[in-house]
Amino acid sequence: PYIRNAFNLGSSPLKLHEYLAVGLPVLGTNLTALTEYGELVSIADTPLAFGRLAGELAATRHDSALVAARRRAADAQSVDRIAERVLEIIDGL
Repeated sequence: PYIRNAFNLGSSPLKLHEYLAVGLPVLGTNLTALTEYGELVSIADTPLAFGRLAGELAATRHDSALVAARRRAADAQSVDRIAERVLEIIDGL
């Protein structure tokens, strides 16, 4: 987990997208990039909470609805989707 400091608060962990893309549960500290995913990413502020949530999330690893939602969230942020949005913006100019 990331330590909460000014530098890390603005970071966007690449592993976030990789884990979501394969449908895995994501657990992290309270970084802006993680909070934007709502319920698809669990946030822990203490080591004790981190350990507890890790155990709880392990049980959701094969939940088909959650796996699909995680994959959709990752797809929405894929290079292809971002390129499509950029082209739409350019076409609208």
